[in-house]
Amino acid sequence: MSIIPDSEYVCSLSQAALAKAREELREDPDTRLAHVCRLRRRLQQEQGLNARTDVLYLLPPLRASKYDQDRAFTLVTNLYKMKRKRPDLFQHLKPSTVRDVIDRGVCEVLEQRDSEGCRVVLMRIGKCAAKQSAFLDLVKTVMVIVAKSLEEEETQVHGIRFLILLQGTTLSHLGQLRPGFLHLTKALVQDVAPVRLKHLDFFHEPLFFGAAFKLLKGILRTKLVRRVHLHGSRFDRLHSVMPASCLPRDLGGTLEAGGTTPWTEALFASEWMFEEALQYGYVT
Repeated sequence: MSIIPDSEYVCSLSQAALAKAREELREDPDTRLAHVCRLRRRLQQEQGLNARTDVLYLLPPLRASKYDQDRAFTLVTNLYKMKRKRPDLFQHLKPSTVRDVIDRGVCEVLEQRDSEGCRVVLMRIGKCAAKQSAFLDLVKTVMVIVAKSLEEEETQVHGIRFLILLQGTTLSHLGQLRPGFLHLTKALVQDVAPVRLKHLDFFHEPLFFGAAFKLLKGILRTKLVRRVHLHGSRFDRLHSVMPASCLPRDLGGTLEAGGTTPWTEALFASEWMFEEALQYGYVT
């Protein structure tokens, strides 16, 4: 995402997305840049913070917070506070460091959006090693994918749908859901990432998933819990929002799982942008 002055910003939203932004996010094209300027001034006054404050960076938290200035400010500062607190996650956060996770098909971003306009991210938990380091690599991969997705104004408005396949998961995978990991996930999902998380769709849940779901419900806000859907081995509801021709075979589709796509090529080509982002944060 290139840094541009406010005067060069041109909204890329479709008419449908712009209408949704007006209705659901309280966005007014006439005051959009004024909100950006107000948030920028507040961030520039935050002691010890060297924040990125261009229009393309500040629109995602403003939209995610429905133009609530306090909430948008908190999202941005929470991100930089987390960056200071967890250098193990952020110090080398860029596409090249998570490429193996994507190449192995543990995480996959589908080219086609769903019928609601959501960007669709697929996670195959059974392909992830049942150890804490592998789960943290998965978290970092999702962070990179979300950061890249938020360059898309359509995704800022429509949000992201996660498809979580649990085939091959074991009790050893469940054992990785330790309190520290759960609290980290909670913070990233609810208090740090400026993203609209619209759907969490689980497939092929094992018998012991009830215990994991109970842990999830204990940390997620009620609004997010309502967006969790358990599908078992049925894909009919998914196919009602995405045609089988746009889905991989392990979701009842016709596509090969994993592999390089134009979206992932764009992600790996944006390495320099992630490297530039490393310079921002709290300096004291």
